[in-house]
Amino acid sequence: MSDKARKAAKASKIHKDSMPCNKPRRDVQGGKKSVVKACENGQEKIVRFGDANMEIKRDNPERRKNFRARHNCDEPKSKLTAGYWSCKAWSVLALVPASGLLWSLLSGVGDVIT
Repeated sequence: MSDKARKAAKASKIHKDSMPCNKPRRDVQGGKKSVVKACENGQEKIVRFGDANMEIKRDNPERRKNFRARHNCDEPKSKLTAGYWSCKAWSVLALVPASGLLWSLLSGVGDVIT
């Protein structure tokens, strides 16, 4: 690996220590749209979720209902899974227009409202 490629790989690496727990943010890398440092029961894990090439159309009630049914969003999941964060992004609470406000609201909510 060349020095240039090694530096680029090092710069793009997410440092888990500098990220806050359970605060999703947009970071298109590896084909995923968002990244979060998920923390639960003393465990920490970097979770990437969401297809970077697709648009989330959660404002359409029919699409939201189908997505949530397809991904079993009514069943409780661990915060350490991408399914948990994806379902949370597709909840009714996610309809807040400003994306920064969206994630700040979602990060403090324990249960997903359908």
